[in-house]
Amino acid sequence: MLGLRGFRLTVSMWPFLLIAPGEILFYSLYRMDRFPAEPPLWAVASTAILVGSSLAAVWVCLLAWRRLAGRWRWARGTGGAVMAYALAMVVGSIVQVFGPVPFRGSLGVPISYLVLLPLSRLPTVIVLALVVDQVRDAVRTWRELDRVVAARLTWTQRVNDLLEKARRRVAAESMDRLRIEVVRPLRSIVRRADGLNDDELAGELDRFVSERLRPLAHRLHPVSVRAGLIPALRSLDEEITIDAPAAIERLDSDGILLDDDVRLQLYRWIRQAMEDGRSTRVALVMRSRTLEASVHPARSAPLLDPVQIVAGLRSSTRGRVAAPLRGQSTPLDDVVGQVNPEHTGASGTIRPLDRLFTVPLPGLVGVVVLLSASGFFTQLVLWSEPLSIPALVTAIAWSVTPVVTAALLGLLPAPRPTPAGALRVVTQWVFIAVTAAVAFRVCVQFFGGDYTVIDSPGLVLFRGLYRFTLPGLGLVVAHGLRVAAHRSLDQANAALQSESARQQEILDESQSLDRDVAEVLHRDVQGRLSAAIVLIHLGDRQRAWQQVVDLAEREIPSLRSRLREASGVHDLLIPEPPEGLRVEERVSVSDIPPELIVDIRRCASEIALNAVRHGGATHLVVDRVDSGRPSGHCVLAFDDDGVGPQIARGPGLGSRLLDEVADRWAGTWSLEGRHPGCRVVLDLDPQGVRAQPAAATP
Repeated sequence: MLGLRGFRLTVSMWPFLLIAPGEILFYSLYRMDRFPAEPPLWAVASTAILVGSSLAAVWVCLLAWRRLAGRWRWARGTGGAVMAYALAMVVGSIVQVFGPVPFRGSLGVPISYLVLLPLSRLPTVIVLALVVDQVRDAVRTWRELDRVVAARLTWTQRVNDLLEKARRRVAAESMDRLRIEVVRPLRSIVRRADGLNDDELAGELDRFVSERLRPLAHRLHPVSVRAGLIPALRSLDEEITIDAPAAIERLDSDGILLDDDVRLQLYRWIRQAMEDGRSTRVALVMRSRTLEASVHPARSAPLLDPVQIVAGLRSSTRGRVAAPLRGQSTPLDDVVGQVNPEHTGASGTIRPLDRLFTVPLPGLVGVVVLLSASGFFTQLVLWSEPLSIPALVTAIAWSVTPVVTAALLGLLPAPRPTPAGALRVVTQWVFIAVTAAVAFRVCVQFFGGDYTVIDSPGLVLFRGLYRFTLPGLGLVVAHGLRVAAHRSLDQANAALQSESARQQEILDESQSLDRDVAEVLHRDVQGRLSAAIVLIHLGDRQRAWQQVVDLAEREIPSLRSRLREASGVHDLLIPEPPEGLRVEERVSVSDIPPELIVDIRRCASEIALNAVRHGGATHLVVDRVDSGRPSGHCVLAFDDDGVGPQIARGPGLGSRLLDEVADRWAGTWSLEGRHPGCRVVLDLDPQGVRAQPAAATP
């Protein structure tokens, strides 16, 4: 009837505690109205004692029912809860009739009070029980959201952010390797090509392929890693020694030792740990469900990045790492413990009250029918014997009028989730109470008031508000709270699924980036250069040089563009500011000459780090300034809010990096104190005669 399918009613003292203040107030006002000579304080005190005694009896009754429910299953259901409330009503009514204060004798209430009072209170108690249970369900849902879903969502988002940073860092490192190990050597060959004969040019290109391209492609993503970890390590260095039991070698060759992503990340870690130019020994040992790898000698043990952590790698001691065997999943909580995310609490928050009021309550008419039934029996309690037609008509009018009103209001469109909509809902419930009170007063005026003990207009309106408005609004808010909690839980679950999908995309991208770069170097760059070498040996230097030009103008710029986009440095000067520093960039990267981008980014990162380390800054503003220099100059100002320098700094006296960049681009830099913080001004000339751009396009 209430439209709350699947809802389970539970036994609780809360409905009686919620109804008690209204009963004390109503009966106290009634006694003061009926017996004006009685002291008001005595009316309130005696009524409070009577209601309190009734509550104590109800509490004992419910405790006994809970013991019964522990043995009999049927007593724990909704039907059992209704029976428990009915029994408690009977016990409470007996106490109110024969309690410490003779309420019956002082008010002249008939003995039928024992039968009608439980019937009059039971519907209201059930409605309040629904309110309490729905609020409990909403609180329980939000706790689940906070403790489980929201915490997991926060963890996943934090892990994804770290994965994204790691992916960008790998892309930036690959871009630097490409610039240093491919772009610069190839540009050097291009500059010297006119002075080389065919054999010398072919030899230069051949050495470039064998000493630069092939090792770089292998280090980024060895093809042999697909065949196994051990073959990949052996192809990495001819002098490497691998200590591994025959069982590990057999499992590795069969491809069932490690998962593909774990194999690649373990290879990356071993490659990073190896010292260049020295023979290396790698030991592989299986322990429980992990493969433990150690490198000797090892450079300072590299820290695991988030991609390696999510793959399942765990650091144990210096030069040693453990990786899960094939099929051993890594719990997210374990990953979170490694990357140390910060839990920020639940993402779901309680909705504004106007939105809770405007959630459509199912079975509005049914709720009013239940409350009206309670009002009907209450009115029968308050008649004056003997029962008469006017008393029955008045009770029926008191009960039917709000039901008809609710049915008519139910025809209106649903309220909008706005303050105006919430006001409309409150007004509707007040109107239901007012129509019941008006119907009651009309009957009293028409028939006379001798047949009822309640005829005061103020008490009648109070009865209407207490009987319909307060429980109705409570149920509306409780239902809205429950719906909002479940919606928040659904949204959090959807967000968690989205973050999980995003995590897989980041992992796939981070694993495929090096592979794609290596394949481009293998297939396109190395292939074109090999073809050019063959053409030179055949005497067709013009066609060979065209291969090199196409390579320099198309393949490598395209590859660098993709790396730049993946690294996330294409739109920011400081893509990863130091912890605790908020960077505000008021200059567009597109306004900076392309040949200066790399060096300016290096300087900007150094300035940001120094602002935090030496000045304790929390805010850094990067802007372009007009210094009166020629139009070709790029002048940037970095203003922070730190403590500022003790003395002014100038060219040659500051950071070695800034000195080096300024010298390279025939520029200057300066540092001066401000209040608060300090300002660093970097002035570079892209046309400077000493400029040798580190990242110029070949």
